[in-house]
Amino acid sequence: MFRTIIATWISLLATGPAASEPMVFAFVGDASARPGCCWISAEGDITAETPSAFRAFMADHDISVRTIRLHGGGVDHDAAMELGRLFREYDLTTIVGTSLRVIDDIWAFTEEGVCAGACTLAFMGGSARRVPQDAALLASRFIGGSLEDSLQAGSVGTEAAAIARVNQQAATGRIVEYLVEMGVDPRFYALAVSIDPALPGAALTRDQVLEFGIDNISDGAGRWRAVPFGNGFYAETTTPHSDRSVFLYCIGGTDYFVAFHFPYVAATEEVRAAFALGGDEATFTTDRGTITGRVRDFYRSEDGRLLISFSIDGREADMFAGSHRIRLNAIGSSEPGALADPFAISIPLANTNLPRNVLRVCRT
Repeated sequence: MFRTIIATWISLLATGPAASEPMVFAFVGDASARPGCCWISAEGDITAETPSAFRAFMADHDISVRTIRLHGGGVDHDAAMELGRLFREYDLTTIVGTSLRVIDDIWAFTEEGVCAGACTLAFMGGSARRVPQDAALLASRFIGGSLEDSLQAGSVGTEAAAIARVNQQAATGRIVEYLVEMGVDPRFYALAVSIDPALPGAALTRDQVLEFGIDNISDGAGRWRAVPFGNGFYAETTTPHSDRSVFLYCIGGTDYFVAFHFPYVAATEEVRAAFALGGDEATFTTDRGTITGRVRDFYRSEDGRLLISFSIDGREADMFAGSHRIRLNAIGSSEPGALADPFAISIPLANTNLPRNVLRVCRT
């Protein structure tokens, strides 16, 4: 049943206003004063002019609202990434969904929207992102289909083909770098380029949306718990769906560490390469500031789960303990223009009192 609904939405998206008209932004609400009463509606195709239109929209409206509901498509992926970075600049929460006028200035929203093509990339710029159960986020082949078809048909000369391939490689680099910047697992891109370019896209499964860190609200880490460790404790929290764990601990009140334990399909050495090329350092972006972690250990358990631990200093440990969201990015290149094994995770955190108390116990 759900697949039938998705197919209907895709058909509507391909034939309706969103497929032929540029994306339009509107400040809408349900006329109440309750929290969540108002939001920004964004529906239509993303074009080259969309980022500047959105910046002008935000400048013209004194909007404190930080939620935007997206329903649309488009094929201009550079414009989509520019728009996504604007979403991040304004610290917006992106949600896939439509907005419906009930009467006059009273609006309602549905969670039955579709975000495809360029809209999918822009959506990933949200500081917080949610894909409702009844919405569809489509992965589509961003680049490459027309070139291969032309080469097979013999309609592209050698020089033109070489130039096209260079442009494709550059586009790939920009998209993957954007995904890592936004805290989305670059495996999403590998999935996207495997899709038949003749298709409008393929709806991501719920598992993929969560595992790739695309929806980073629904899979927020649960409450922290204290676990006995040596003469003290370490703090641990786990996400309910993708089964990723975060640890914070210290030894002797002087050595501090954070660790991540989660399923990952890539080989351990391939993941490690992303950090090694950066000098065995990784950047943690939190709502409290930036932390630079030094890689301490990589370990793959017998059940295939990967553990990565980092050493940090006391100030950074306090910052981590007080954070509500953590993003870990690693991206390196072995030669100019070449990306090597990028890696990214993004996890919302909660209940900061316990990790702070664990640090206090460690320091006494």
